[in-house]
Amino acid sequence: MKTPDNTKIWTPSWKFLIITVLLGANIVLIRIIEALVYNRELSETKHSEILHELCMNSSDMPGGCLLCPNGWILHGDDCYYYSDVTERTWNQSRDQCEMMGADLLVIKNQEQKEFIERDLPLWWGENSYWIGLYHDGDGWRWVDGEHYNSGFIQIETRPSGRCVSMTRYGYYQEDCRSTYRWICLKKAVRI
Repeated sequence: MKTPDNTKIWTPSWKFLIITVLLGANIVLIRIIEALVYNRELSETKHSEILHELCMNSSDMPGGCLLCPNGWILHGDDCYYYSDVTERTWNQSRDQCEMMGADLLVIKNQEQKEFIERDLPLWWGENSYWIGLYHDGDGWRWVDGEHYNSGFIQIETRPSGRCVSMTRYGYYQEDCRSTYRWICLKKAVRI
């Protein structure tokens, strides 16, 4: 294109425009990638800081650490919750546990039994706690479906009870409509 005095005016060609747009898009893309990498590094750093803050012995656990919700007690891979105020029937206690993503306590071995018995603080005195052991048509059964093993828990039987409570003194057959505190159990979360 020329002006009236015959000087040529430079006009960009369509090829030049496409190349310019592509170069600009590449620069923007590079900046986005740099920002994502930077944010990921920050995120990984933040994750490490949080992990260190939450997990006292995270260096001992290569896969992270185990955590329980506030108010729960960590032991092994499990979280334990001891109710401290409201008393409920066995079914109501089980419902409370289920609302917290847990179930009533199931005791699987001697070590766990000793932990539970040792952990019942003395100041809880004579309180009874519902656990996940009940009598169905086939005999005594845990809430997870396992049959009761009388090898390490002896139940003091009473004529009309179909549910089991525990105190720091032992395990008792009780009427399921009686009201007691309860102990919930669930798996700890690994982070």
